Amino acid sequence: MYFRVPVFGSKAAPIQHLINVLSVIILGSWWALAGAFIASFIRNISGLGTLLAFPASLVGALLAGLLY
Repeated sequence: MYFRVPVFGSKAAPIQHLINVLSVIILGSWWALAGAFIASFIRNISGLGTLLAFPASLVGALLAGLLY
């Protein structure tokens, strides 16, 4: 089951933020950024996300890395 919240035409995935934070803690900032890009790419290819998934997840991973 995929959990998403429609926000202004986007399909926000709050679980992605949890994945970003965990990957920053476990793998490090650069790997978390790469993982966020790959997750956004997979979401778009599978039709579960919009193009807004890229900036949202990348900025989320970057902020998680800076805050950690």
